[in-house]
Amino acid sequence: MMMMMLLMLLLLMLLLLLLLLLLLLLLLLLLLLLLLLLLLLLLLLLLLLLLLLLLLLLLLLLLLLLLLLLLLLLLLLLLLLLLLLLLLLLLLLLLLLLLQLLLALIRVQLRLRLR
Repeated sequence: MMMMMLLMLLLLMLLLLLLLLLLLLLLLLLLLLLLLLLLLLLLLLLLLLLLLLLLLLLLLLLLLLLLLLLLLLLLLLLLLLLLLLLLLLLLLLLLLLLLQLLLALIRVQLRLRLR
């Protein structure tokens, strides 16, 4: 009888130990899962940061392109202004030439009238 009780007690202790071991294993698994989740979160954060950096770089490139386009437009406008000034100068020169021709014609007319 005593032996039977001892055996039962031993069996109970073994069962308790097994349960404890199972609990420990479960805890370890949970910890591992948590670690994995944390790692995944870190990876996601890193990916987000990389994406943000890429977006920033793209924005900077776009801004640079816009600036270049603006500069080109300004240069074109300046060239157009220079061309207009040249045309104006040419017209003034032509007007001066016509005035000289008119003056020469008036002189010839006056000489003919004096005779």
